[in-house]
Amino acid sequence: MTRPIASHFRSDTSSPTSTPRGKKSYDTAPAPKELKQWRHGTPSWTLLWCNERSMSQECKTMRTMLRRKAQHCGAELLCMKKAHQFEQWLRTAAKPYALFTDWREVKPCVEIVALQGPESRPIL
Repeated sequence: MTRPIASHFRSDTSSPTSTPRGKKSYDTAPAPKELKQWRHGTPSWTLLWCNERSMSQECKTMRTMLRRKAQHCGAELLCMKKAHQFEQWLRTAAKPYALFTDWREVKPCVEIVALQGPESRPIL
């Protein structure tokens, strides 16, 4: 069994179908379609971030990024420190939501969701 020659795997020569030297084929591939940007009106759903540090200074960058992404998709971001705050919010929630949490709060959040009817469950 012979091994392939390494030069067969490099783009040492230019051909009409090869990418320019130094560029990878994935650099020139078309980007996936982006979500249609939400532009106006009230948010149609809520992104809940349940984490004890969600409102701390150390998470400001993450919080800003999540808020921008949520707004881009037509949502609002709500930050909560504990699952009991999520439970209180859930009692009055009227619109769909997605829950983003950490390992400490996941079990109490799942228990809260399990007690709710199907209309109050998060979007997965």
